[in-house]
Amino acid sequence: MRGYGLTDSAAVHATRRLRVVAHGFASLEAGGGFGLPEGLDETYTQLIDTVLTSLPRT
Repeated sequence: MRGYGLTDSAAVHATRRLRVVAHGFASLEAGGGFGLPEGLDETYTQLIDTVLTSLPRT
């Protein structure tokens, strides 16, 4: 998170947000929660890009 200028509490919160979305995606995938034909890799990439875009740029 240092690359985004985040340290201390801000870095902890940002890491938690990223972890929550990654874990949620993995849990849904493992449970067969994605039944539509669109590629999961593309969805995951978009999800992570969205979270990273929300972080400040330094």
